[in-house]
Amino acid sequence: MNHVILKFIDQLVHKISKEIKMRLWFLFKQYNTSSDSREIYPEIDVLMPLLEKDLAIASRSIKSILKYSLNPVSNIYIVAPNNDLIIAFCKENNLNFISEDEISPLNSGEISSYTKSDSRIGWLKQQLIKLNCFNILGIKQYVLVMDADTVLAKEQFFCKNDGSIILFFSDEFHFYYRMSNKFLLDRYNFYPFSFISHHQIFNVNHLQSLTDLLEKKHGCKWYYSFLNAANKFDNYVSEYELYAQFVSQSVELKYIPQYWFNYNLKFNNYIENNKLNERALSVSYHNYS
Repeated sequence: MNHVILKFIDQLVHKISKEIKMRLWFLFKQYNTSSDSREIYPEIDVLMPLLEKDLAIASRSIKSILKYSLNPVSNIYIVAPNNDLIIAFCKENNLNFISEDEISPLNSGEISSYTKSDSRIGWLKQQLIKLNCFNILGIKQYVLVMDADTVLAKEQFFCKNDGSIILFFSDEFHFYYRMSNKFLLDRYNFYPFSFISHHQIFNVNHLQSLTDLLEKKHGCKWYYSFLNAANKFDNYVSEYELYAQFVSQSVELKYIPQYWFNYNLKFNNYIENNKLNERALSVSYHNYS
């Protein structure tokens, strides 16, 4: 099919899907907000890639995780460039700072050869960092990977000791993400959900199994296959979508799709939780300077 036509269909389906989901929150059930005995929630670690521009929101994000996560938080890892303000922020808030080049499997220069857009280099690097978090020494089995501009708005859990794990799905829907997953996993999933969200819980054992599978299928390090998909499909790759598509087909634990109930606001419209829709689970402030 002509690339222009396919792109038009993709954008049309995305717009329709987004409009329907955003307007029909009442159709979705919340599975992860009922509070049971605290003993049923395993400890988690938190991983948050961070840039200096994110500091204002990141502070609120971290406070919201500690306040609203029913899973006890053991460690919070901030992965960032060697920036004095970020390092000071971590010391002041008792956070674990990791230089991004210690956990990213490739540096920015190596990543640049896989994308035509310089603005996408950092974005791809953050995805590689998230997918490589199982290599952090001593990290917990369950890791909440959190975008720095997202704030939790309500008490919730991400996984239980009985093996139940929440997978957030969103208003996004692009064919191109499915095509890149078909390239990477060698199978196409007709699952109606898109798991491109602003936070997701990762089981590091399943994450390592995913990277092992990519290396077996493509005959190269997993991060090269991921970047090859980015180059082939116009940067339509997503760490959250790839992980969710893999575990929904390949593991026996109970992964529960959960609509994300997320607001997207500008930072100058920062509002308190009691002024949000009562079903809101999180707020993302993407559009701020």
